[in-house]
Amino acid sequence: MLNSYAAYSATHIDEPELFVEKPIAEYTEIEALGKQAQFYRSINIWLAADTAYSNGMISESTYLIGIADAKSMFNTQKESGTIIFWQLILAKHRFLADKEIINTIGEELDR
Repeated sequence: MLNSYAAYSATHIDEPELFVEKPIAEYTEIEALGKQAQFYRSINIWLAADTAYSNGMISESTYLIGIADAKSMFNTQKESGTIIFWQLILAKHRFLADKEIINTIGEELDR
């Protein structure tokens, strides 16, 4: 999990253009697919953190950093309108509803 998070962070450094937000109407189809892939990678990391925390493999503080990261991302996504991608992703993965991070995402989407 930590290696995945480190690789994701390295992507921020190596390819910052992938993380620049703009209004959703300005995304090309390819950029929209890239944004969705970015979200899938994020959710995979957060689900790994959720599972690791539930199994006592990471500390609460490490887990809470992941929760804070998710909330921060959602605030940015709401401003740009790309939050719709999150809504589509969660609609496809309702079987994950028992995960705390998924509930947190849902709460943030409802705000």
